[in-house]
Amino acid sequence: GSLRGKHLAILREVARWREETASRRDIPRGWVLKDQTLVEIARRSPGSTAELSGIRGLNPKEAERSGPGIVGAIEKGKRAPVIEAAPSAPRAAQIRARMLAGLADAIVRSRCEHAEIATELVATRGDLEALLAGVFSGENLDGHRLMRGWRRDLAGEAVVALAEGRVAVRAIEDPPYIEEVHL
Repeated sequence: GSLRGKHLAILREVARWREETASRRDIPRGWVLKDQTLVEIARRSPGSTAELSGIRGLNPKEAERSGPGIVGAIEKGKRAPVIEAAPSAPRAAQIRARMLAGLADAIVRSRCEHAEIATELVATRGDLEALLAGVFSGENLDGHRLMRGWRRDLAGEAVVALAEGRVAVRAIEDPPYIEEVHL
């Protein structure tokens, strides 16, 4: 399951400690603590260096070396205000978005090819899924990356139209091999 409340505050503090430690040692943060280990520490919230040794994925040498710093970060997280996770789109909206993201991606790629702009500069798969889920769950879309400025004109409006059933996609023989059909 995902972390909630106090465990998120602990995760934030241990992640902050990891960033500072990696920076100080001039090594990648994953060499200090892997993400999975970070989450496990936040979930179990050990109160002592000895309890840290039971965390899966934590190298015993690292536990000994960094134990006081990690435990200090855990304690700081316990004292911090509870973090409420941002509400996510309802599960049904997320599933619908995932299913439709491929078509949305095809539309955006076609439009980008026509505009001679790299698709990667316009939208990621995650951007498309988030926008689609927002449409399906009735969210206000104004703050979404694809609904601002030139991205709205190039991609956002077309993705929303697809989600709302106002646009379909048809295969054609010539590049870009698909065509938007306005219904």
